Amino acid sequence: PCGASDRFHADVDGDCLPDLVVGAPALPGGPSLGPHVAVYRRNGGALELLRVIRRTSSTGRFGASVAIDPATYKATGQHALVIGEPERTGAVVSQPQSDAGLVWWATPAPNECGTTEPWCFRFFNGPMTDARAGATVAFVRSTGARSRFLIGAPRTDLSRPDEGAIFVVEPDRDAAGSSVRTESIVPAELGATAGVGLGAGLARVGDYDGDGVGDVALGAAGLVDAQGPLGVFVFSGASLQSDFAGAVAPAALARWRPPAGADPTTFGARLWAAGDVDGDDIGDIAVGDTGAGRVWLSLSSRGAGAALLELSSPPGTSARDAAFGSAVAPIADVDGDGRDELLLGAPFYNDDTAGAAVAACASLEGAPPGYDGNCVGAVWLVRSTDIEATPAGALVDEACSVVGTTPQGRLGAALRALGDVVAVGAPGGLPGSGVAGQVLLARGAGGCLTTATLARPADPPSVAGDHFGAAFGQ
Repeated sequence: PCGASDRFHADVDGDCLPDLVVGAPALPGGPSLGPHVAVYRRNGGALELLRVIRRTSSTGRFGASVAIDPATYKATGQHALVIGEPERTGAVVSQPQSDAGLVWWATPAPNECGTTEPWCFRFFNGPMTDARAGATVAFVRSTGARSRFLIGAPRTDLSRPDEGAIFVVEPDRDAAGSSVRTESIVPAELGATAGVGLGAGLARVGDYDGDGVGDVALGAAGLVDAQGPLGVFVFSGASLQSDFAGAVAPAALARWRPPAGADPTTFGARLWAAGDVDGDDIGDIAVGDTGAGRVWLSLSSRGAGAALLELSSPPGTSARDAAFGSAVAPIADVDGDGRDELLLGAPFYNDDTAGAAVAACASLEGAPPGYDGNCVGAVWLVRSTDIEATPAGALVDEACSVVGTTPQGRLGAALRALGDVVAVGAPGGLPGSGVAGQVLLARGAGGCLTTATLARPADPPSVAGDHFGAAFGQ
């Protein structure tokens, strides 16, 4: 009822307002209460905590990815979540598989995932050791009482080491612990071969082709065909909604090879819906490239597959060392031109005024090779007017930024669009660091940004290493 092209989806309570699901995929050796997921709903201009889903005795990073299942709400009046646990030991033919990964399907009550129960069950096990199934998850469609999801397993070996895989899966709500469909996606352009890291980048991107059905972007950093590296595909949501038998091989609406200046090993490893920056009422797409420290933008008004627009970091910033391009989210019109703006995250941004370099930063997820900084992190605004005025590439607005103040805080590691608000994840440091995760809420104010801190659940308590804010539901 909210429309397939809704720019800010992920609605947990059926009111057509975007809600917030926060992942806290605690690290091994971290909080004894284990990782968890917190669910908030929009209540007027505020966010209200609905529930916390715990995963006790887990070292698998439960909550590293989350997708909201709107079909379950429509059918039952209760929201459901699909939750990835990509570093969990799974079971294939009753044999333990280290880091195979698990994916859970959870309804509102009770509030703990630990056994196979009708309200919370594992519906997908990674197919092999180190597959990392559940690294990414996304809702595709509902058919009757069933929902369909895409599950990324970027280290799966189908025909080559670490080529990765994306699986199309439908959990069976009537038979807890099972799936009715499990098929792999192989892009038609590549025949029977996939690529390195397929499934690392996966995102719902709104209605890219204007057919009224939400579409999906798939990334594979290092994906190779006969012509060379090819990092990103956009698939029609309609093509992924039809019934299938065997491997799914949809034709791509658009695809992009790494542009000049991109790093083919990281181009496409992160993907996001970019709202409607060009004002044509069709969703745009952002492609992250942390290896090069860049973000690339596809504007739908330029046509499917048109050249990507580069979004550059502030002059004097070491974009690669800051991991610029780790996160992107649209924010509803800030400057009054009627179009969305973008926020770009750089979680390893170093600010000398916040203190000296912290050696532990180099051990945190996403740290650039050889990192030597304090990883306070930062978020910058890119205005739609600047994108329009500089079609060859737009700079962030240096005067409109949010810079972290806490070493190891990693502000900007994750971003989540909520219309006029963007949730900004600052997942914090290692266990014992004293730096717990937090989420800021950024809003447009006076043509720029203002922030407030999201209230965390009282239980489990805030503890260093919990990585609250490392991921948001889509």
